[in-house]
Parts: sequence; C-alpha cells; structure tokens
Amino acid sequence: MHSFVHNQPVMKPPRFKLSTVPTWMTIIALLIVWYTSLSKERARNALLTQRLQNAEFQVGQAERRRNSAAELISNDPPADSRVFTKPRYEGVSLRDLVIQGGSAAFQLTVFDNSDLTNASLSGGASSFQEASFRKAILKNAELVGSGS
Repeated sequence: MHSFVHNQPVMKPPRFKLSTVPTWMTIIALLIVWYTSLSKERARNALLTQRLQNAEFQVGQAERRRNSAAELISNDPPADSRVFTKPRYEGVSLRDLVIQGGSAAFQLTVFDNSDLTNASLSGGASSFQEASFRKAILKNAELVGSGS
C-alpha cells in the first residue's frame, strides 16, 4: 500500500506571548480615552450650541421688549388713545407687564408662544378682537376689554 504524503504546511495555532499584552492594553486604553473625550466634546458642543441659541433668543426678546416699551412711553399719540393693532409678540416674555390701551387695543395682535404670566392687558371697546394666543402661557394673566 501506498501512503500519500501531503506536502501542505501544517497550520500552527497562534502563539501567545506575554510581551504583547501591555501593547494591546495600551492600544485599548488609548481607544477608550479617545472615545470618551470625543463623547464629552460632542456633549459640550451641544450645550454650547443650545446656550448660543438661547442667548440669540434672549437678545431678540430684549429688543422686542425695548421696542414695545419705547412705543408705550412715546409722546405721540397720547397713551390713552394709542391703539395696538397688528403687532406681533410671538415667543416673547411679557411676564408682569401692565399695558393699558385705548379703544380697539390689541386687535389682531399675535401673542403666540408668549409668556403672559401675571400680565395685565386692558383696553377699551373692541379690544382683543381676532387676537391670537396659540400656546401662550396665560397663568394669572388679566385681559380686560369693554364693549364687544
């Protein structure tokens, strides 16, 4: 009988060397540190972006508040006959604000997404007609109009 001899190399299992353990541990530790710092940086960037958006909103809100206050204290026309028609106070904080308008005050005024907590808005006849308060916060708000 013939025995067949194969000339194929025999696969040896990989040899484990104790000297490679620190190298692999160092590589794994560096990857973990890199991933952790990357995650922290992403969270920090998200927080800074949120703070920037909030600051931009606050600046816009302060400008709208300043313009509204200037309108309220201007001498032309007198405060009792001033009519606030079609202004937009969207996303504005009007907390604790007191506004007394004349006849037809706040007609078509948009207060959508605004905070009117503890605000007092009063006007004469026909006030608040077609005013919009979508998603506005009206906690303890006092809205007074006479007539229709």
